[in-house]
Amino acid sequence: MDLTLQQIYEFNICPMIYKFKHIMKIEREGYYPIEEEFHSAVRKSIMFYYYQILNGKQPTLEQLKQKFGSLFYKDKTPEYILLHSTFDSNMNALTTQGIKTLTSFYDRELNKKFVPIMVDQDVRIPIAGHYLVMTIDLVREMQYDKRNLIEVVTFINKQKNIDMFYANHSIPITAHSYAFRKLFGKVENRLIIQYMKNGKEFFTVRKDPELRRLEAIVRGITDTICNDRFYPVHNMQCRRCLYKDICNKYKF
Repeated sequence: MDLTLQQIYEFNICPMIYKFKHIMKIEREGYYPIEEEFHSAVRKSIMFYYYQILNGKQPTLEQLKQKFGSLFYKDKTPEYILLHSTFDSNMNALTTQGIKTLTSFYDRELNKKFVPIMVDQDVRIPIAGHYLVMTIDLVREMQYDKRNLIEVVTFINKQKNIDMFYANHSIPITAHSYAFRKLFGKVENRLIIQYMKNGKEFFTVRKDPELRRLEAIVRGITDTICNDRFYPVHNMQCRRCLYKDICNKYKF
């Protein structure tokens, strides 16, 4: 079976969320759809930057801003924009934040010496008898003085508190390392987590025990799914769960 990183995330929060959404096909709209559109527009604008370089072009900051605007305001009517200009969700405020984020990103990346190898690539990787479906943000050959290093970069636009435990054990980061090694038959020099909002970068590596941990997670999740052994996990995230009304009535 195919398993995405988002599905692994949802399953680890609560297997019943996975069942409601992916087995029973019950779709629920998120709490902040406009913010999700914003994060998507920022990410796609960054991928546009690297795509241009991959094609031998150096994009300007103005092109980057225009790309963001075309993505974030795509198909939105003036009525929609006014409707979403509230205290909690303001398109103008998000636009300002997006331009600030992209400007900082552009200034950081402009003078880096690198060659992009893979940009925004969808992959399907065999793992533990199943397939992991994911997107690799960026693989690049980075020049540091006289050394050239292969880096696998993951961009995160949402606000998160990060520590080294997360950097060293994050499932998505491990999955990027696993996928790179399967595709290229070699070990990357390092993994980079880049937080777009503040520009911080975290460097980490993955050794064999972490890759085996990922395989164990995939085996555990797929075994539960294939044998229909779903169960609810009650925790602090229940208060924000989109399926709690169904869960309250579900008969086990």
